[in-house]
Amino acid sequence: MDAWTQPESLKYNGFLLARPELCSQWNLQAEIDDCADTGRFGWSEKLFKEVTNGDPQELLRSLQAVADEIVAKAMLPEGISEQIQEDICAIGSIIGQICSKGKRIQVRLEIMGDGVCSRWHRDYYVGRAIVTYNCHATQYTADSNVDFWELENCGNNKCIIRDTSEIRNVGIGDILFMKGSQFPNSTGLVHKSPEIRYHEDGRVVNRLVLKVDVPA
Repeated sequence: MDAWTQPESLKYNGFLLARPELCSQWNLQAEIDDCADTGRFGWSEKLFKEVTNGDPQELLRSLQAVADEIVAKAMLPEGISEQIQEDICAIGSIIGQICSKGKRIQVRLEIMGDGVCSRWHRDYYVGRAIVTYNCHATQYTADSNVDFWELENCGNNKCIIRDTSEIRNVGIGDILFMKGSQFPNSTGLVHKSPEIRYHEDGRVVNRLVLKVDVPA
């Protein structure tokens, strides 16, 4: 992720760190569905904390405390808990550098089922890093593949995308940083949540998602 802070990265609307080695480490679906069914994450199905951005060492200490608190409340298996703690600290530290003028960094560990935004859009954020740990993940595409009039004025996904073969899918465990519409000199990365999936018995397939945001 250190490459994300280099000057040449300014021309991109998003950055992707692929981590294919994480795909086969956990079989979490039953655990995540149980989190949703039992309300383990609370009524909003998310664990949320906010820290102050600033001095890198102070930021890291704050992120470590937040990571410890979130995984303690989530009560997930040890392996994935350790990965989430590591990701919160590493991602939050890099995001603090990329968005150094942002005063706050928000951390969410979230269960996402059927209440997701499946329409192509850009976030009204400075930036967001996102990781999906157990199944289908975020989709994104290049500006050249977007009809921006349709994006801003139409609710039909088929009208927004010029070529569906140019849609990119984030893998399990990958880290995607998306510049938002409030990032300096960027219009923001066009993206959407993946299509909702269902188990054979009709239950929704829930996703475990980490979001590290710099709000507008």
